[in-house]
Amino acid sequence: MTFRCDSVPSAIKESTDKTGMMILKGVPATILDKETGNGRRYTKKEMQRAIRKAREAGLFENRRLLCTADDHPDESIPAPINSSHVVIDAYTKTVNDDVVLVNDWLVFNTSKGKDLQGLIEGGASFGTSIRGLGQYNGDTKEVENYDFLGCDAVGNPSAGTFASKEQFKVTVESVEPRQAARIREQLEDTMPNKYDLSEKIAACREKHFKDCVPAKVTRQMTEDPLTMQPCKIYLA
Repeated sequence: MTFRCDSVPSAIKESTDKTGMMILKGVPATILDKETGNGRRYTKKEMQRAIRKAREAGLFENRRLLCTADDHPDESIPAPINSSHVVIDAYTKTVNDDVVLVNDWLVFNTSKGKDLQGLIEGGASFGTSIRGLGQYNGDTKEVENYDFLGCDAVGNPSAGTFASKEQFKVTVESVEPRQAARIREQLEDTMPNKYDLSEKIAACREKHFKDCVPAKVTRQMTEDPLTMQPCKIYLA
């Protein structure tokens, strides 16, 4: 989806300059139960299950859903240095006749995060695209056994829908200095896990897949060591 934030108040801009971070609330990520531009359909039931799973695993609380503002990424988990923001919450919302996945973002004080902040403060419109691992059902065109990994800022979103201010009110909030210090500590504690997870995914693909097709479905393939099932395919 594509959206534009309300204008950023001067008080929030001043606070952002001090801490280097800002929070976006109410970011529309994708429309559920409808086919996207890439031919997939994410159902409300499956997405709510995926969000619940991510929450129980502490992925929101521990700031583990790192994301980018560099169009559609090739990797399922970005390198921390390339991250512009992290998804700190996700939920579904009914808007008119649509059910929409909505996110809250914490935008970092990184070079990529500063670029994203510049777009936000300038009132630019930009797109969003969810990232995750799942199994595509060619018969129903639905994504099954989905693991939510975050939501990126992109130029050409697959949902292909503009979210107007009348539909969504995306607000910008400041991050207090004490909160910013706690966030930095959390990120320092969890950054190594991102690399470990990438290695696990790569090793699992090498072990169980050939040309992106599982050689044989086994119990081991469906047992998830962290929050994702190894037999899943990265969907951007």
